[in-house]
Amino acid sequence: MPNTFLPLGSQKARGSIGKLITYQGDSARQYVIPTDAKTAGQISVRHLFADVNKMYRTLGIQQRRVCSTAFGSRWFSMLHKYVADFNGNNYNDAGILFDFFTNQQKSAWDAQAPVTAMWARCGRVFWICCKCLADYQSLTLQTDFNFNMPDPSFPDAALEEWKSGYEDVLESGTWGDGTDELQFSGAWVEEHASGAYGGQYHQSTGAGNEDCLVYWLGSKFTLSFTKGPGFGELIVLIEGLYVYTIDQNASATKDQAQWTSGVLSYGLHMLEVYPATTAIVTLNAVKIVGKTRSTGVAKATGSVIGLGGVSLEKQTNDPAAPTAGSGLLYTKSDNALYMEDDSGAVTKVGTGISDAPSDGSLYARLNAAWQSFVLFTKAAADLLYAAIGHGHSHGSLSGLGNDDHTQYHNNTRGDARYWQLTQHDSHSALGSLGHDDHAQYYNQTRGDARYVPLSAIKRMVLPFTIYTDKCPLTTNGSPYIVTIDRTVGLVTWAQAFDVLTKNDASNYWVFYLYRWMQNDVLASFSTASYSHDVKHEVIVSSFSPSSIGADAIALYIYCALVGSAGSLYMACPMFEVTC
Repeated sequence: MPNTFLPLGSQKARGSIGKLITYQGDSARQYVIPTDAKTAGQISVRHLFADVNKMYRTLGIQQRRVCSTAFGSRWFSMLHKYVADFNGNNYNDAGILFDFFTNQQKSAWDAQAPVTAMWARCGRVFWICCKCLADYQSLTLQTDFNFNMPDPSFPDAALEEWKSGYEDVLESGTWGDGTDELQFSGAWVEEHASGAYGGQYHQSTGAGNEDCLVYWLGSKFTLSFTKGPGFGELIVLIEGLYVYTIDQNASATKDQAQWTSGVLSYGLHMLEVYPATTAIVTLNAVKIVGKTRSTGVAKATGSVIGLGGVSLEKQTNDPAAPTAGSGLLYTKSDNALYMEDDSGAVTKVGTGISDAPSDGSLYARLNAAWQSFVLFTKAAADLLYAAIGHGHSHGSLSGLGNDDHTQYHNNTRGDARYWQLTQHDSHSALGSLGHDDHAQYYNQTRGDARYVPLSAIKRMVLPFTIYTDKCPLTTNGSPYIVTIDRTVGLVTWAQAFDVLTKNDASNYWVFYLYRWMQNDVLASFSTASYSHDVKHEVIVSSFSPSSIGADAIALYIYCALVGSAGSLYMACPMFEVTC
């Protein structure tokens, strides 16, 4: 039997059975039913990929989109191909790493696996799928969205990223500069302008360190900004690659000026903009477009010429009259424009296609006789219609005081529907606001009588116990330890002690507070300035860091002897924390 790993996902299937075929634009092995589908090798491969397939189908929407953006519509098969590549070495190598995990780590990965594997340990399959996903995505330029390399000690973090949605990613719509997903850094300031989108925009200050980063899902985007005299140039990058330089300099201030990108493949992208120099630049909003669709153009039956993106059929002779109530616009071999009404009367409305304006625009007017829209070049429209050019101002119209817009409220309609402001009493104007007139509610006195204040229940004292050494200490030792099972804030450490016989600036003890797993010092103090044979108490209230998590597992006290100080007696530490 051939040694096969997921035939449609790999070109590395070996043996004389099957041939390469084109599948979804790529080459793949044609599937051939094996002579004996129940050999140990066949069953092993089916079991392996049943678990891998089941695991990858639980991927969250963000990682699915990262894969499809990077690898196309066949990302699922290509990911399976990577897992099986090199005779399954990618799968096996990741599995070997899992085999060296501690039993605690293996159990944690079992617990975090999104589904239960059927043929292998679920935590092992989940680790392998995470490792292979991170390795495979690292081969692309999508580094800002890639799945992070999993940490053996934190399977919960891997699961959270595995199932994540679109955090901090903009989707279709227009997003103003106040949106959190527009990540401004450096010396930007907010400027307010009624003409800007949302009434404000971000403006650089000329420091030269301004930058804005946006992660977005779509196929193209439009930047909205304010132009003005003396403004500079804005650099645009996509996926970290230079795309365009927007010149924001203008003779007069203009809000909501725009620049639109080209069409990209639909997926997750990274947009970055920053000023080219220390000259001022602005950013007001980002409009994201999702999937774009091409629109078809009706195909003419005869030979055609293009005019401003519209095709006009070139006729040899005048065509038959259009149906009643319609009109027909066409051109003949002389490239002139002709209009035919429903009576068959033909009017030449333009001397030729050269009459089209330089920007290729076409103009639409409603012909009252035909009751239908027709398309004209500007020259043709000027021949048929006189320019309107009335130049009327609304303020110069007569009858402005008439009540012609009854859909709006005047005083009469408004008074009939709403309370007037003068009909309301102001609460602040009432007398005796300080009286306790609402005894059904808790004030501070009634609240304190019924409840325990938060300040009294959010603190606790850690229960230290004997660790590796007992008092009195005559050499370095660790006398006390306590377990940490949650995140706590470090408040005070009170420590009583007594050094016998000798304790001075050259001969003393140093107390250290250690975090167990990280083995780092959070606080310390020395006995050098204290008298010997006298009982003392030291209170420490400064710690770095000032809070610790459950990953510390424990705190312990370590005492170090300096010189030839006397024996150290010490009480159990009293350690107050917030939780």
